[in-house]
Amino acid sequence: MTPELASTLQRVYPDGTTSSLNADALKDEVRDELIRLILESVSSQCGLCWGFDLFDKPAYDIHLTQVDHPAFDEWICKMSDAAKIKWIQQHEEPYPVLWLRISRVANFYYLYYNHWVPSEDTGHLEADFRRAPNEKWKKNRKILEASLMDRGFVYFSQEMAVERTPLVKEQDFDSIPDDDPRWENDDFEPPFVDATLHECFFSE
Repeated sequence: MTPELASTLQRVYPDGTTSSLNADALKDEVRDELIRLILESVSSQCGLCWGFDLFDKPAYDIHLTQVDHPAFDEWICKMSDAAKIKWIQQHEEPYPVLWLRISRVANFYYLYYNHWVPSEDTGHLEADFRRAPNEKWKKNRKILEASLMDRGFVYFSQEMAVERTPLVKEQDFDSIPDDDPRWENDDFEPPFVDATLHECFFSE
């Protein structure tokens, strides 16, 4: 880890724990404008729509969908499951979403897809995170990643995600079994361990 990155982590997590996130340290108008310009350019080239929330989190969750498909908010909030299934059947394809996560702590990003598909014969849908994208979406991703990297954003690999840093601590909830009797004690707190870089850069 570079001295600059170490200094950034200490500024964002001033007491050295993930619970001490300093929202003011995440603000960067230059970076935000750059992200907007990248998304507008890529969306124009690829025929995409995009949107993201602006809450004080260490990373932006940005969704990209096809401009000729239902808008993401309409799909999630307004369309019934029956209408979604009918759309999928008519188009003979899932409803694809490319998720772009950009850290506000440092200029790291990663991407993943989910494809909305019918959940067997339940009349409901599920987001399939394992389905491979079609050729159109593979091309879209290449264009998006090239634009991000050209402007200084760095891909956040799985190897980086699991790396731990002594600069920031997180509580190790996963190490305590659900049936551990210590949970019955209101004062019980899991031990602190070195936080993963994913927790520092991306987790809420």
